[in-house]
Amino acid sequence: MRWYRMRPRKAGQKRASQRMTLRWQWFWHKMMRESLPRRLSPHGLSNRDFDALFTTDRPIIFAYHGYPWLIHRLTYRRTNHGNLHVRGYKEEGTTSTPFDMVVRNDLDRFHLVADVAERVESLANVRPYIRQRVRDKLVEHGQYIVQHGIDMPEVANWNWTY
Repeated sequence: MRWYRMRPRKAGQKRASQRMTLRWQWFWHKMMRESLPRRLSPHGLSNRDFDALFTTDRPIIFAYHGYPWLIHRLTYRRTNHGNLHVRGYKEEGTTSTPFDMVVRNDLDRFHLVADVAERVESLANVRPYIRQRVRDKLVEHGQYIVQHGIDMPEVANWNWTY
């Protein structure tokens, strides 16, 4: 276990993890509110602004904590909709470990890495190795939780290093 000395914060100053959460929440709110076309919502992004944010020619991989169809509906008429791949809740699984629930819904880091490898052309030469590594880690994960009933230490003890 590592111990870190916390520096005193000024009044109103937030920790890095709090800033990241706030930044993510701001982005999420902005995305949901502004993904609608301007003709449907006064807060919506114009097609030009949406394309500038999400590009018109690159893959977009969206890990969403809800149903994927919502994101698809919000972005259906946008330029890059064909390159949008959404991972989301599929109602898969039963009571298990926290990470296993994410694995069963294909929202874990391993499935997301595989999605990136499949869609980014510059990774074509290492794609088979990435696929195999992902499959190996998922098999290791499955065996570990069956044997121990908890998530693997590399998952359970992982910390955001932002």
